[in-house]
Amino acid sequence: MKRTGPSGFSLWELLLTCAVAIVAAPLVLPLFFVDSHAASDETASRIILGAIQQTRSAGLAGRVVGGRISFTSATSTFTTQSDQQALPSGYVIKSISLDGTQISAIEAGFDPLGNISFTPYGNQAVLTLARADGTEIRTITLEGKGIPIPQPTAGTAETGGSSGGGGGRGCRWL
Repeated sequence: MKRTGPSGFSLWELLLTCAVAIVAAPLVLPLFFVDSHAASDETASRIILGAIQQTRSAGLAGRVVGGRISFTSATSTFTTQSDQQALPSGYVIKSISLDGTQISAIEAGFDPLGNISFTPYGNQAVLTLARADGTEIRTITLEGKGIPIPQPTAGTAETGGSSGGGGGRGCRWL
């Protein structure tokens, strides 16, 4: 029986396909790895942000007297109450600064009024989260003031934060 047309691929077609794949690979593979790094970066960030939010909520609810969270840059760990947690492998707390001064550890406490107190004392803490290779992925800023909400009754004097960002009439910090 005689074949009526070509079947399969010729050597030239296979070589051309391989050449296109070789040229396209360096363009496509970095995009894949960037996306996988982005997902891992987001996970590491959300772990810290979730712990801060959980501690803040506990402090606001008054369930924990002075809900506290501490961070240490040397070991890249953070502790909420008595639960010590570490960042995922490959991530570090690159730096901690308090009012612009670099420090190695900080503790933040949340009270039922929504205010944040820092040990050592300060008004603004900045945590820099990075990959182990030093690439910074997130900066988290904590400021020592609460969130203004309207009071049930109108007031005539300003209440709330004593310096900067004061609450305005009829507002208190929560």
